[in-house]
Amino acid sequence: FQSGIVLELTDLRGKAASELMPGYIESLPGNLAVMAALFWNQLIEVEQALLITDQRIHEEVREHPVASRVEQLCGAGAVSALTMVAEIGRIERFPSHKHLCSYAGVAPTTHESGDSKQPGHLPRECNKRLRHMAVVVAQAALT
Repeated sequence: FQSGIVLELTDLRGKAASELMPGYIESLPGNLAVMAALFWNQLIEVEQALLITDQRIHEEVREHPVASRVEQLCGAGAVSALTMVAEIGRIERFPSHKHLCSYAGVAPTTHESGDSKQPGHLPRECNKRLRHMAVVVAQAALT
């Protein structure tokens, strides 16, 4: 650091940083202090915007009957639940759970010939975002 100040904070979002950073910034020379203050204020504004966004996402999940149930699944968070609900749309458009699994791309193809039946790969034609979210939720459930 050019001004000789060594910043030993590793978490700029913590309580210690919020108390110490204004003092560090004031001790910087001229334009460096102005730029550091601008960046620090931007960081604070982004943090506040993220908190508001996070609260709104959780409100949306609480208000949506399906998303609130999906969130209760092991591994499904608020964003995962809303994403899955948005990608599925109206559940009534699927005649059965098998149709939904096929649409999501989580039902492997099967190859049948006579008495032989072998599982194949996951289909290429599917809702990629829904399949990705299903995989993310399944992986989170395993940890």
